[in-house]
Amino acid sequence: MITGTYNADSGVVAIYVDGKLETASAASSAIAPGNTFPVVLGAETIYGEFAYAGLPDDVRIYSYALDEVEVAVLYTDVTGGDLCIGGNPEYDLNEDCKVDILDFAMLANGWLECNLVPT
Repeated sequence: MITGTYNADSGVVAIYVDGKLETASAASSAIAPGNTFPVVLGAETIYGEFAYAGLPDDVRIYSYALDEVEVAVLYTDVTGGDLCIGGNPEYDLNEDCKVDILDFAMLANGWLECNLVPT
Protein backbone atom coordinates (compact mmCIF):
# COMPACT_ATOMS: atom_id res chain seq x y z
CA MET A 1 0.00 0.00 0.00
CA ILE A 2 1.46 3.34 -1.02
CA THR A 3 0.01 6.56 0.40
CA GLY A 4 1.06 10.05 -0.59
CA THR A 5 0.03 13.18 1.30
CA TYR A 6 0.49 16.89 0.75
CA ASN A 7 -0.17 19.24 3.66
CA ALA A 8 -0.95 22.68 2.21
CA ASP A 9 -0.50 24.37 5.60
CA SER A 10 3.04 23.10 6.19
CA GLY A 11 4.00 22.49 2.55
CA VAL A 12 5.20 18.96 3.40
CA VAL A 13 4.88 16.04 1.01
CA ALA A 14 5.02 12.58 2.66
CA ILE A 15 5.15 9.06 1.24
CA TYR A 16 4.05 6.06 3.33
CA VAL A 17 4.73 2.44 2.36
CA ASP A 18 2.63 -0.23 4.05
CA GLY A 19 1.40 2.29 6.62
CA LYS A 20 4.86 3.48 7.70
CA LEU A 21 6.46 6.80 6.83
CA GLU A 22 9.10 6.29 4.14
CA THR A 23 10.06 9.90 3.41
CA ALA A 24 8.85 13.44 3.96
CA SER A 25 10.16 16.76 2.70
CA ALA A 26 9.13 20.29 1.89
CA ALA A 27 7.40 20.60 -1.47
CA SER A 28 9.42 22.36 -4.14
CA SER A 29 6.36 24.41 -5.12
CA ALA A 30 2.82 24.87 -3.87
CA ILE A 31 -0.07 23.21 -5.62
CA ALA A 32 -2.13 25.85 -7.37
CA PRO A 33 -5.65 26.12 -5.90
CA GLY A 34 -7.25 26.74 -9.30
CA ASN A 35 -5.57 23.78 -11.00
CA THR A 36 -7.66 22.53 -13.96
CA PHE A 37 -5.33 19.67 -14.98
CA PRO A 38 -6.81 16.17 -14.65
CA VAL A 39 -5.51 13.73 -12.07
CA VAL A 40 -3.50 11.04 -13.85
CA LEU A 41 -2.31 7.88 -12.12
CA GLY A 42 0.28 5.64 -13.74
CA ALA A 43 0.74 7.56 -17.00
CA GLU A 44 3.22 10.06 -18.38
CA THR A 45 1.14 13.10 -19.28
CA ILE A 46 3.44 14.57 -21.95
CA TYR A 47 3.86 11.48 -24.12
CA GLY A 48 0.81 9.55 -22.94
CA GLU A 49 2.91 6.50 -22.07
CA PHE A 50 1.85 4.22 -19.24
CA ALA A 51 4.57 3.65 -16.67
CA TYR A 52 2.42 1.53 -14.33
CA ALA A 53 1.37 -1.85 -15.68
CA GLY A 54 -0.72 -2.98 -12.67
CA LEU A 55 -4.33 -2.46 -11.74
CA PRO A 56 -4.90 -0.32 -8.62
CA ASP A 57 -7.75 -1.73 -6.57
CA ASP A 58 -8.37 1.16 -4.18
CA VAL A 59 -7.69 4.80 -5.02
CA ARG A 60 -8.78 7.52 -2.61
CA ILE A 61 -8.43 11.28 -2.82
CA TYR A 62 -9.08 13.33 0.30
CA SER A 63 -9.52 17.08 0.65
CA TYR A 64 -7.03 17.10 3.54
CA ALA A 65 -3.68 15.50 4.34
CA LEU A 66 -3.95 12.28 6.32
CA ASP A 67 -1.72 12.15 9.39
CA GLU A 68 0.52 9.24 10.41
CA VAL A 69 -2.17 7.56 12.53
CA GLU A 70 -4.85 7.81 9.83
CA VAL A 71 -2.52 6.22 7.27
CA ALA A 72 -1.68 3.40 9.71
CA VAL A 73 -5.38 2.79 10.38
CA LEU A 74 -6.10 2.55 6.64
CA TYR A 75 -3.31 -0.01 6.29
CA THR A 76 -4.40 -2.16 9.24
CA ASP A 77 -8.04 -2.00 8.09
CA VAL A 78 -6.96 -3.75 4.89
CA THR A 79 -4.29 -6.11 6.24
CA GLY A 80 -5.49 -6.66 9.80
CA GLY A 81 -3.07 -6.82 12.70
CA ASP A 82 -1.21 -4.02 14.42
CA LEU A 83 1.12 -1.32 13.20
CA CYS A 84 3.26 0.47 15.75
CA ILE A 85 3.39 4.21 15.10
CA GLY A 86 6.95 5.43 15.54
CA GLY A 87 8.35 1.88 15.75
CA ASN A 88 7.99 -0.94 18.22
CA PRO A 89 8.42 -0.27 21.95
CA GLU A 90 11.74 -1.21 23.51
CA TYR A 91 11.81 -4.92 24.51
CA ASP A 92 8.97 -5.78 22.10
CA LEU A 93 10.89 -8.82 20.86
CA ASN A 94 8.06 -10.42 18.88
CA GLU A 95 7.09 -7.09 17.25
CA ASP A 96 3.39 -7.13 18.17
CA CYS A 97 3.34 -3.49 19.37
CA LYS A 98 3.27 -4.38 23.06
CA VAL A 99 5.63 -5.67 25.73
CA ASP A 100 4.10 -8.67 27.48
CA ILE A 101 4.83 -12.14 28.86
CA LEU A 102 5.61 -13.48 25.37
CA ASP A 103 8.45 -10.97 25.05
CA PHE A 104 9.72 -11.99 28.49
CA ALA A 105 9.63 -15.65 27.42
CA MET A 106 11.73 -14.82 24.35
CA LEU A 107 14.18 -12.89 26.53
CA ALA A 108 14.40 -15.75 29.06
CA ASN A 109 14.87 -18.32 26.29
CA GLY A 110 17.74 -16.33 24.82
CA TRP A 111 19.30 -15.95 28.25
CA LEU A 112 19.05 -19.67 28.97
CA GLU A 113 20.68 -20.54 25.64
CA CYS A 114 23.54 -18.04 25.86
CA ASN A 115 25.89 -20.55 27.62
CA LEU A 116 27.36 -17.90 29.89
CA VAL A 117 28.15 -19.10 33.40
CA PRO A 118 28.40 -16.58 36.25
CA THR A 119 31.82 -16.39 37.90
